[in-house]
Amino acid sequence: MQAKGLVFVLFVAAATGSSVKCKLDIATATADLAAASKGIEKAVKACTANVTSADCTADIKATETSLNAASAEMEKAAQDCSTAGSQCQKDLEQIAGAINSALLSLESAGSDCSKGNTTACITDITKVAADLSTAVIGTIDADKDCGSNNTLSEQGSVKCKLDIATATADLAGAAKDVKKAADDCKNSTSPACLADIKALENSLNSAGNAMSSAAADCTEAGSQCQKDVEAVATAINNALHELEAAGAACSSGNDTACLSDLTKVASYLASSAVEIVDAEKDCKNSTLTTSVKCKLDIATATADLTAAVKDIGKAADSCKQNVTSTACIADIKSTESALNGASGEMEKAAQDCAVAGSDCQKDLEGVASSINSALLSIEDAGSDCTKGNTTACVSDLTHVGASLASASIDMIDATKSCSKNGTVVAF
Repeated sequence: MQAKGLVFVLFVAAATGSSVKCKLDIATATADLAAASKGIEKAVKACTANVTSADCTADIKATETSLNAASAEMEKAAQDCSTAGSQCQKDLEQIAGAINSALLSLESAGSDCSKGNTTACITDITKVAADLSTAVIGTIDADKDCGSNNTLSEQGSVKCKLDIATATADLAGAAKDVKKAADDCKNSTSPACLADIKALENSLNSAGNAMSSAAADCTEAGSQCQKDVEAVATAINNALHELEAAGAACSSGNDTACLSDLTKVASYLASSAVEIVDAEKDCKNSTLTTSVKCKLDIATATADLTAAVKDIGKAADSCKQNVTSTACIADIKSTESALNGASGEMEKAAQDCAVAGSDCQKDLEGVASSINSALLSIEDAGSDCTKGNTTACVSDLTHVGASLASASIDMIDATKSCSKNGTVVAF
């Protein structure tokens, strides 16, 4: 019975550890994409001024570095999120596809800009910004579908959430529109170019209207939410302003100004994508920080228990051969270290999960109690084994295993009860 319990917690802990890695991969990739967005914003200014300038080249290089970092994180996420379901995998593939497309366009930009090919350079950069918007917006779906915060309490009004969701969809549409315009507006007076600009205007206006609604509907979601909403609205307004200029330039046949203005639109669009990701999170739940801490405490403690399970299994074998052997003592020491780590995390969880309800607290106390019992027994094992007392050593290790099995059951209960309240992320 104990063996089954240990195997079960090992499986659950491994899955939990992967989910934390999955969450961190996506978060890191999102941060890299935000850095890339800033890089392309600088590149737009530098390269529209002079495509062969050192600043233009440097900004393109900086953007490339951030995109490569994001790409690497998505490769890790593909592995770490493998148990999160097919929709999660689809989201990650879409993000990775957008990043790869951005990298290809950026590579072309580096070549075209250095050759002084202004039209091609600006077109390439516009496509990069559009793909960046697509990738950043994709992280919202990935964040939900890959399980990082899909059961967080959503204290904001339903209208607030719908406003932001509507604006997000409109921005995603705008990203496609501006990328299409980058190609069609090489001939600025073509019907296709003017149609793309009109479609882009419609998408941005719709997004702007949704954010205006959000400003009213999200008033109870906290000051940070309000700041994010304002930042999105500002970026959209800036994009619309540049689009108005693009419309005038394109319709008058000024190809260079037309493409230059569209690049600025794409830059503001990328900025709005980054800001709306923040809004989607901050307008959802004001206790997000506490809930994430609670989740990470329990996840880390579970990972420590997993290590302790592995170590006690090794100790059972090595100490069976010779209780005074170096291997036996080392395995006991490793088990003790892992248990101390789990104990420390449970102390933190007791504080960070305080708002998750009485059942959560009871389960956490049960885990902590079992861990403490295991620590007492492993301390006894260290003493008895080094003295060569085989019977007592084996007995102590058995008690450690029993306490670990008990802790595993309580930890499984804790992962459930600490998420019922809705303020803690599901595991």
